[in-house]
Amino acid sequence: MTLRRVIGEGTYGCAHYPSLICKGDVMSPSDRISKLMSSRHANDEMKEYVIIAGIDPENEFYLGKPDYCDLGDNDENIKAIRKCHIKNKVLKNIDEYALLIMKNGGLDLDKFANTLKSLDNTAINRMKMVNFWIEAHRLLRGIKVFLENDLVHHDLKGGNIVYNEKDNRLNFIDFGL
Repeated sequence: MTLRRVIGEGTYGCAHYPSLICKGDVMSPSDRISKLMSSRHANDEMKEYVIIAGIDPENEFYLGKPDYCDLGDNDENIKAIRKCHIKNKVLKNIDEYALLIMKNGGLDLDKFANTLKSLDNTAINRMKMVNFWIEAHRLLRGIKVFLENDLVHHDLKGGNIVYNEKDNRLNFIDFGL
């Protein structure tokens, strides 16, 4: 059994890593995350991704369009759902919930900043910070491209920007259009 943990929660959903299991599947992709939300909200979010993909077709500033699937009604999912603040709604109406399956973009900036606090001042750790700040330029370019295309990220905060330290890559998430 895979240990799924909640990696983020918002008004409309609960994100798990590794991904929850889609209806009809027996396993989930171990390198992906899932965002659990009502089917209605998941469909609305998929429409937002169509707009974002039109502005950023090369996925320079976001993780790419997620896959959509119906939520599987299985013991592993139920166990993971019980860790979410929306658990009661989901478990009462499981057929009305869906998953958006997407790449794991790494830690959100709030969590990344907290991990940095515990690092020693070494040459390697200083280089990590230099790489991060060079990569932060992507955020500024992304905001510029979005604004030029009349797209506003309506929930811009540290929790909605993710950083993959291994790939040295920053991305915007949860646009809230």
